[in-house]
Amino acid sequence: MKKGAYTKLVERKNEDEKRANWKEYKIARKKAKLVVTVAKTVVFESLYTGLEEKEGEKRLFRLAKDRERKGHDLDQVEEVRDAVHRMRRGRTTGPDEISVDFWKFSGEASLRWLTYLFNNIFRSAKIPEAWR
Repeated sequence: MKKGAYTKLVERKNEDEKRANWKEYKIARKKAKLVVTVAKTVVFESLYTGLEEKEGEKRLFRLAKDRERKGHDLDQVEEVRDAVHRMRRGRTTGPDEISVDFWKFSGEASLRWLTYLFNNIFRSAKIPEAWR
């Protein structure tokens, strides 16, 4: 609904139509925010109810541990692949003299190695001296 209202807003050239579509878009945007808020409230109420139960403390520690792990660990090669994919080609190399094109076309084994390298850096919390 919100996306359709936005599309109508962007496609219109006439100022009067744009004004009318802007009002429609604002209403659709408010409705979408309300739906998201209701959904979040339901999920959080379920979470809080689960934390109050007998196993709630274990669940809380598990959530905290998972959250910290997600913030510090690149377990998924997919994350590294996406980051490499977003890098622009044709840029000058850094101190390592490895071009972006190498990482883009080197294949799965190099992405796994790069993920392993980043994970080691995150776990040790030490950046190699050559990178400073």
